[in-house]
Amino acid sequence: MASGIYRLTFSSGKYYVGKSLDLETRWRQHFNKFALGKAARPMQLEYDRCGLPQTEVIFSCRRDHIDILEELLIAQFKGPDMLNTTYPDCELTDEVAILINQSHELLKQSTFEHIKQLHDADSKITAAADREQQALDQLQDLRARGYIIDEDYLEVLELANEFKARASKRKQELERLSGLGWWDRLFNYKVYV
Repeated sequence: MASGIYRLTFSSGKYYVGKSLDLETRWRQHFNKFALGKAARPMQLEYDRCGLPQTEVIFSCRRDHIDILEELLIAQFKGPDMLNTTYPDCELTDEVAILINQSHELLKQSTFEHIKQLHDADSKITAAADREQQALDQLQDLRARGYIIDEDYLEVLELANEFKARASKRKQELERLSGLGWWDRLFNYKVYV
């Protein structure tokens, strides 16, 4: 079962954009309604003139993203040849379109999976920072006991500081993400660890 946003395009160039949790079943429902003469009036008239439309999956996604993506994609494809009788109030900005296209793989996951990835990344960064602090403490202890000479200590300390800077950058990114709205938080992040 594939879910996502689809388009039915008639030979006249007129089209309809819709959503379904099971695309093939939804297309069969449309075709049955066409055959019975019971489809929505604009689509039925187009069917009567042109015959069956071509089916196309515009965007595959999980069920938790399907409603908002349908609205955004209807807004994107809105035009004089569109057969949809209602239109969403939203507007698809270039920024949102880019975000959707860059996040296509993420949209195949559930919202729960996204949140879990964010939580796991945060946990890994915290654990890595704890390990780093333990390593620095052990390094200082070994230096104090005379096991490490100053040149080696400085080299190891420099590597530790580089790691700390990377971990700090990752932590700042997670903190920035936690302040974003739900859409950006789910789709505008990178898992660093």
